[in-house]
Amino acid sequence: MKNIDIKLPKLKLSKKRKQKLPKVDACLVLHGSSLLYTGDMDLVAQHDIELTTKGIAEAAKRLLINNKKLRHIALALSPEEFIATSLKLPAIDDDKLKGAVNLQLSTLLPGNTEPLLLAVQAQKQGQQTVALWLPSKRAESLFIAFEQAGLFLSCIVPRTLLTLPEKDLQVQVYDEDEQSVTFCEWSGTAVQRWLHFPKDDCDTPEFKKQIEQEIHLDHNQPHTKQHQALSDWEGLPAPSKRIYDYAFVPTTSILRQKQSKTQWNRIYMAAAAVVLVAIGILGFMANLYYKQNLQDHLDELRSQTLDVSQLKREVLIIEDEIKPIQGFPKQKVPEVLGHLNGVIPKKSYLSRLTLEGGTIQIEGFSPDAAQLVKILTEEPAYKEVRFSRGIGGEKDAFGIDFKLADVDVQAYWEEHFLVQERPRNRRK
Repeated sequence: MKNIDIKLPKLKLSKKRKQKLPKVDACLVLHGSSLLYTGDMDLVAQHDIELTTKGIAEAAKRLLINNKKLRHIALALSPEEFIATSLKLPAIDDDKLKGAVNLQLSTLLPGNTEPLLLAVQAQKQGQQTVALWLPSKRAESLFIAFEQAGLFLSCIVPRTLLTLPEKDLQVQVYDEDEQSVTFCEWSGTAVQRWLHFPKDDCDTPEFKKQIEQEIHLDHNQPHTKQHQALSDWEGLPAPSKRIYDYAFVPTTSILRQKQSKTQWNRIYMAAAAVVLVAIGILGFMANLYYKQNLQDHLDELRSQTLDVSQLKREVLIIEDEIKPIQGFPKQKVPEVLGHLNGVIPKKSYLSRLTLEGGTIQIEGFSPDAAQLVKILTEEPAYKEVRFSRGIGGEKDAFGIDFKLADVDVQAYWEEHFLVQERPRNRRK
C-alpha cells in the first residue's frame, strides 16, 4: 500500500464563495445487486438487479414508479467506483479549488488517460484532505440510462458518506461489502482519510498487518459508523446535505438543466409576445410599452457587457495566481516509481513513499537496508542518500531519504516567491 502526498504552493486569497449544491429530491443506494432508498418513503427495494447502467436505471424506475414528484435523483455508488488521492492544500477559495487540484492531475494520478470528474473540499491550511475522482464516462452513461428510463439523475455520490451527521463532528465510517472494504475519516467538514482495498488482499499476511496498522476503529465513540451487511443500509434516513459537497454532476445533467431553463424562458417570452400583441390593439399605449421594453433590453445588454469585462479581469487574475503551480518542477513520478521498482531488491519492499519538492522519503522492510542505501547512492539519478529513521521497532524496518538529481526546487522558489532558501519540511 503506497501513499503519494503532493503539496501545492500557497495562493493569494480573496473572499470565500459558497459552493452551489445540486438539487436532490431522493437519494438511492446501490449495494451489491440491490437498489435501496433513503428517507421515510414507502418504497419496495429492488434486489438481484442487473448491474448495467440500463439495469440500474430500470430498477430505479420500478422503485419510484408511484412517486412522480421525485424529479431530481442522487445515486450513491459503491466506493470502489471512485479513485481517492490525498493531498495538502493551502487556504484557497472554493471557486478556485477544483482548478488548482485539476492542474495536478498528471502528478496525482500518473498514467491516467481518461477524463475524470473531481470532488474535493479544503481543510485548514496544512491539514490533509482527500480528493475523490470518478470517470466522466461512467457518470455520463448512468445519466443517459436514467434519462431513457424517464428519470433525471441530478448527481452521483460515494455510498460511504451517506451516514455523515449534520453537525461538524469527527466521524469514522467502515463500509464493507462482498468485494471490498472502505475506511473513511471525516474531519467535520471534509474527508481527511480514505482507505479502500479489495477483501482478497487481506489473505496476504503482510498486507493484512499493514491494513490493521492504518485502520483504527474506535467502537467506544458514538460517531463510529460500521456497515458490514445489506441490512445496515436498509431504512437509512435521508442523508445530510453536506455529502453533496462531494457530489459528481454529469456534464449532460448540467446541460439538460440549462436547456430546461431556456425552454421556460422561451415560454415566458412567447407569453409576453401575446400580451404585447393584445396591448398593441390599444395603439398609442402599446407603442409606449414597446419603447420601454426596448429601453429595458438595452440596459440589460449594457449590464451584460460590464459583466463580461469583469469576468475577463478575474480570468487574468486567476491565471496570474496559478502561474506558480504551472511552473512547479516536473518530478516525473511514473519514471521515479518505475526506476525504484527496478533497483530495489526483490526481498525488500516499501510500505510508504512520499515525494515532495524533489525529495523522496521511503519506508519499508529489508533484510539488508545498508546494501539498499549503497544501491541508491550509486544511482546517478539520486543524491544525498541517507538513513532517516527506523519504523515500528521491527528489526528489518528502515527509513531512507534522498533527492532527485535533476529537480532544482531551490531555483523554482527563487523565481516565483523571491526567497533565498526553501522553507524546511516539518515532519509530523
